[in-house]
Amino acid sequence: MILSNITFTSGFIIGDPVLSPQVFFASAGTYTWVCPSNVYYVSAVAVGGGGAGSSGWGGHNGYNGGAGGGGGGLGYETNVAVVPGALYTVVVGAGGIGPFTGSISVDGTNGANSEIYKNTTPGTIIVRGGGGKAAIGNAGGLGGGYIGDGGGNGGRGLNVTAAFYVSGGGGAGGYSGTGGNGSNISTSYSGTGGAGGGGAWGNQDVGGGGGGVGVFGAGTAGVGGDYDFIGGYGGSGGLNGANGYYIGGSTEFGGDGGAHGGGGGGAGAGWGSSDAGDGGVGAVRIIWGLNRAYPSTNTGNV
Repeated sequence: MILSNITFTSGFIIGDPVLSPQVFFASAGTYTWVCPSNVYYVSAVAVGGGGAGSSGWGGHNGYNGGAGGGGGGLGYETNVAVVPGALYTVVVGAGGIGPFTGSISVDGTNGANSEIYKNTTPGTIIVRGGGGKAAIGNAGGLGGGYIGDGGGNGGRGLNVTAAFYVSGGGGAGGYSGTGGNGSNISTSYSGTGGAGGGGAWGNQDVGGGGGGVGVFGAGTAGVGGDYDFIGGYGGSGGLNGANGYYIGGSTEFGGDGGAHGGGGGGAGAGWGSSDAGDGGVGAVRIIWGLNRAYPSTNTGNV
């Protein structure tokens, strides 16, 4: 977890509105945030964890390889009324885990939602970035959705339709557009509206991970992976997806999705083992203060 000028008290997280009018959660888990004194309105962004890719088997022997996972969605809220001293739960969604296999096709796990909700029964969702779905066999995972004033859905991993093919992971959603799809042909798919780009497919049965998205405000969208198994580029300052790679034709590795929210790339075992890509972890960031609001009004680190 990355925090700036934050005090820990009995497991709770308290932000100082003078020293640092913001709090940033970047590790998967559940936290309790105490609204600081004299803070009555906040703006927030949440990015869901990316879905994992799937592992195929026998890609060089005529069977399809694995598919890419979907990117996490991004949601933001512009002006949320909060209560000083009240407790709010913050959840950062984990990225899905890509399977490792040697002789069978195995699916990965879904990315988890990232969200903020007030500690009431039931909890009231303030903002959510939906987790990307894992690839299932040769079917690419769907991108996560969102709840908020604005945001974007994650890109998906495209379906694998022919032998020797895999697909890359989908890019994370943007501030005003959808993440790029992970390609299953030579064409790569870029994100829109600040979203992450999709990972490229590869001719060695590995796909690149999808690009993540940054949480410091809207920026330039990431482009898709350039060519064989290159990861998608991050949008709005998010991290690039990892490239897929292989070792001597015996073990093939799909690229992991970039933080935050990139989908994992697929992998297909040619003559040996297969390790599909993991999804990128999600994130949550809350800011407050005069004239500070997502998607891009004084949202940088101060």
